Amino acid sequence: MSPHAAKRQRPSRPRSNLVDDMRRAERTNLDNHHDRKIDEPRHVLDRRQAATASTEAVTTTVEAPDVDLSGPHDVPLPEEPVAEDGGPSEHGPRRSMRAPLADRLLTLSSLGELRIPTPLVGGLLYRGTLAQLAGPAGSYKSFLAIAVACSVAAGTDLDGQRAGEPERVIYVAAEGAAGLRARILAWCEHHGIDPRVLEPTLRVLPVPVQLGNRSTDVAEAAEAAQQFHAALVILDTRSKCTIGLEENSNTEQAKAVEAAEQICEATDATVLVIHHTGKTGSTPRGATAWDGGVWSDLRITNGKDFAVTVRCEKHKDAPSGCSHGYQLVEHQVSDDAMPRSSENARSTLVCVSRKGETPASVSQSDSLIVRTLRETPGLTGPELVAATRISKSTVYKRLRALLADGTVVKSGTRHSLTSSAVAQRKVS
Repeated sequence: MSPHAAKRQRPSRPRSNLVDDMRRAERTNLDNHHDRKIDEPRHVLDRRQAATASTEAVTTTVEAPDVDLSGPHDVPLPEEPVAEDGGPSEHGPRRSMRAPLADRLLTLSSLGELRIPTPLVGGLLYRGTLAQLAGPAGSYKSFLAIAVACSVAAGTDLDGQRAGEPERVIYVAAEGAAGLRARILAWCEHHGIDPRVLEPTLRVLPVPVQLGNRSTDVAEAAEAAQQFHAALVILDTRSKCTIGLEENSNTEQAKAVEAAEQICEATDATVLVIHHTGKTGSTPRGATAWDGGVWSDLRITNGKDFAVTVRCEKHKDAPSGCSHGYQLVEHQVSDDAMPRSSENARSTLVCVSRKGETPASVSQSDSLIVRTLRETPGLTGPELVAATRISKSTVYKRLRALLADGTVVKSGTRHSLTSSAVAQRKVS
């Protein structure tokens, strides 16, 4: 066998033996170098040391470390990659780019540049703020919320009168959306508004937004509201949107408040949360974190004959303590608007405002409207305005009152006297 073939068949040495050989060779070289330096004359050693010092001043030497399977302990981890605009990088997760608190201090003149919330719904809601409407079961909270949503989306006040440009609304029907279509169509028919007006401005989300899930539900809700350019987001109800959070814990509910504010800040939209009060009294159920955390604290109570009152317990930077009266009126959506639906499915309530009027004007207007409907049943609102020559706002206000007390019945957009009104000859 040739020497080369024998060499090829020689077994390889273990890696640990190679490392030991390298260390022994290094120690031998160091010993030889040390011995050589001892044998050299003094002036040669001085020149060598001076040259070594000069070289170390301008260069960096890297020594081969010993094998250490435990890994480095003092090597800092690299910073998370971040895009130039502070957003998420394609190379890793987003890193917080919040400005330091020292850079966020405001002067007195800077305070004057802060945005002051302006009304979204007169006396009730303000733009870009967090509000809560709380009331007992059966106080028609959702009916008022529907009226608010439709009026903002249609650009009207709660009486259906033009109040500005239509703005976009997202209604989170966390308790279910099955009955919302009839309620929305009833509001439109009652006020003589074409439902198609709401197509581009009103959206219904039939599932809850869990305020405890900041990275998923809340982030997606904020993004959806931002893309839709929503001016109002309604969460109906709070209990359905805080599942998993202890209702009586201020710590956990404060996180829910912060999550709702996250939607406000991301979209500049008003967020209205619907909630229940306790079994007794008008205090919202559960922890008080919401009472102190919201910008507007609204309480609703129901009275007799479908009348409700909303009291503004608190507006942070607006007059508080005001009260607003509303009336629930029965309405049956027309068969044309909801074909193939039963009368029960088309029957619902519409929430309208209840404003003060003098008894004399009420009596005179009611008498004229009733007389006109006796002579010509089935008139629409505009037809009554033309026939009675009463102002449009007064006709609609008195029609709502007559509907509420059972004098007038409405089918679709047409009004007639009820059979009991005809029998009792309710004409002055």
